[in-house]
Amino acid sequence: MLSPTQQETVERTETVQVPQEYIETVTVEVPVMVQVPVEVEEPVTTFETVTEQIPFIVDVEEEYNDPTLIDEEVEVDVPHEVEEEIMVDTPIEVEVLKERKVPITTEVPVEIDVPVEIDQEITEQRATL
Repeated sequence: MLSPTQQETVERTETVQVPQEYIETVTVEVPVMVQVPVEVEEPVTTFETVTEQIPFIVDVEEEYNDPTLIDEEVEVDVPHEVEEEIMVDTPIEVEVLKERKVPITTEVPVEIDVPVEIDQEITEQRATL
């Protein structure tokens, strides 16, 4: 028998089948660590013979004609400024001939037909609804 201050824990396990429609399937992708075999190469010192082509300067004697300047005497015609005095006869008085046409009035008899004024009676028409 237990005393009033003690507790007793009772666990009961029962196996029951649940229908498939009540079971929820969850798919979760979980990262996986895969070990891959790796070869590590150690650095190795190698010596090779390398031929370098270094450009070099070759002195070549070559004859060529130097351009030369030749002085030649040339005559150039340069226009010179020339001053001339010319006498021109200008008239003191200028005579102008100007013809004017004066309009001439002529009387011509003209007949004009004037329409006669005729009295017309105006009647007002109104529609009533």
